[in-house]
Amino acid sequence: MIDGCDVMVYRRRIPGLVRVLALIFITMIGLNGAAIPARADDTTPTPPVVLFHDDFTARADRWRLIDLSKASISYDPAALRLTAKPANYALWSIPDSDLKPTQFALSVQGTWTTGDDSALFGVVLDYQSDTDMTVVSIARDGTVRASAFYFGVLSDLAPSIKLTLDPSVAVTLHLVLSADHRLTITVNDQTAQNFKLSKFKAGQFGVFAQSGATGGISVAFQNFVVSDLP
Repeated sequence: MIDGCDVMVYRRRIPGLVRVLALIFITMIGLNGAAIPARADDTTPTPPVVLFHDDFTARADRWRLIDLSKASISYDPAALRLTAKPANYALWSIPDSDLKPTQFALSVQGTWTTGDDSALFGVVLDYQSDTDMTVVSIARDGTVRASAFYFGVLSDLAPSIKLTLDPSVAVTLHLVLSADHRLTITVNDQTAQNFKLSKFKAGQFGVFAQSGATGGISVAFQNFVVSDLP
């Protein structure tokens, strides 16, 4: 009889133990399940893929240089400098890259040393030849232009806009060209233009400068970056 009682007690205790273990198991599942949404919500953006970058701190001779009596493209210790003496004189430099992206983000920093209010610097978007390219520029008076440069003449592709600008400090020019060729131009975090390029042809990229009406320009370019769009 004693043995029988022991068996009965043992049999009664088993269901209680099962309930305790089941409760622990369910609690563990609940805790783990609560943590899953937190991991799922971790949407850290993927950084853009850099296609080309040059901060000009190392003289790699990647850019086309010239040395003429009236103009020059040369390296500073940490910049690429474009200089011209005559009035309304344009010069540009294209790096040794075969990249011809159809969509991208591009940024560069420029600092004027000399130049009148109409002296400008900018970037080349789709270099086809020395007589055919698209240029986005900012003048010392704050005028932002997107232009076709064809046989030495700049023709605006959209109405220009004038921003408030301090030409004595560095200016950051940032562009985004989407897959449908919509171009967004930002200057020092100010959105200047947003329009669609109707005749975009994928080409090389580079830097550009043009002296003003009274002649003379010197501008230093720093931290040139081209990135793919996500």
